[in-house]
Amino acid sequence: MVDAKFVGVNIRNNGGPGVIQVGSNLKFEAHGGEISGNQGPGLVQREHTLVEKLGLPTQTDPKELAELLKVLLPLPDGERQAKVAESGLFNKIKTYALDSTTLLSNITSLASNPQIQQIIQALSA
Repeated sequence: MVDAKFVGVNIRNNGGPGVIQVGSNLKFEAHGGEISGNQGPGLVQREHTLVEKLGLPTQTDPKELAELLKVLLPLPDGERQAKVAESGLFNKIKTYALDSTTLLSNITSLASNPQIQQIIQALSA
């Protein structure tokens, strides 16, 4: 089974790779088209980052997220959303999110995750 099939598709002169395939289990097929003139390779295959697995935009800086989570830890649940909303990180990445309310909720809920210390450690690495 093919997960992505491009037939007669021309991908030219964009600012990055021609196609980004996320996940090693995906099957990609292309023929009858052209991938050229891009600022990166024609096809990039990569795994999901930890930030993506946490439901946040790829533009999220992991170290900044780790620092924000450290700030949120001692705060009561009722104060966490306001702290996230006023953070520099949230203001940087909210334009990349489909829904800023969901993004706010995702970041806030991370601080309550039982594995928060491991998450912070992995983001800081």
